[in-house]
Amino acid sequence: MAQKESPSTRETIRHKSTTYNELYTNSVDLKVSVYDFELVFGKVIAASDTRLEIEQKVSITMSPQHAKEFLRILQENVRNYELRFGPIVSTVNQFTESPPVKTGVKH
Repeated sequence: MAQKESPSTRETIRHKSTTYNELYTNSVDLKVSVYDFELVFGKVIAASDTRLEIEQKVSITMSPQHAKEFLRILQENVRNYELRFGPIVSTVNQFTESPPVKTGVKH
């Protein structure tokens, strides 16, 4: 019986699609349903004491299982970053008293 290759030893080849884009984001809106997690990334384009204007750039939707794995990978990489470069200082109050990151429920 042939043995399956372990995912940790499997070669991964990545190709950029013709629609591949890179962008900077400093805002994320999270929407959750029983079926998926949707992250809407944007960029703050104007801020005052009474108003925050965000240009939404892209929406990424993933399964709850993928979201949990994404969280694990992100936590691991933030931890490694802080071990190498020092603590990351949050600046969410830079634009407003409440953070520009918000959560919502998608119906």
